[in-house]
Amino acid sequence: MALTALACNAAAQQVDIATPTRQSAAVIVANRTIIMLRGPIAGYSARERVTNVSRRIDEVLDSDPSPTVSTEEVEGGTQVLLGGKLAFVVTGIDIDQ
Repeated sequence: MALTALACNAAAQQVDIATPTRQSAAVIVANRTIIMLRGPIAGYSARERVTNVSRRIDEVLDSDPSPTVSTEEVEGGTQVLLGGKLAFVVTGIDIDQ
């Protein structure tokens, strides 16, 4: 009886290693969360994606404090543009499901 309970407990504790763990990191502008990016994607962790996005946003805001925000559908996601320049891409991995 105890052996059966141990076997059931071990089976219940198995971890699904086929599904990779999603990492999340927030893109924050002016103390506001703009989007939660996830990773890894294309070899970049969520934190690396946010670091790159924050740099691109800062570069645009340094030259234009009120850039036009637009989106463009691309294969695999949606590009978010600031002043016509790429800020980030929202992909399927970034969407809550």
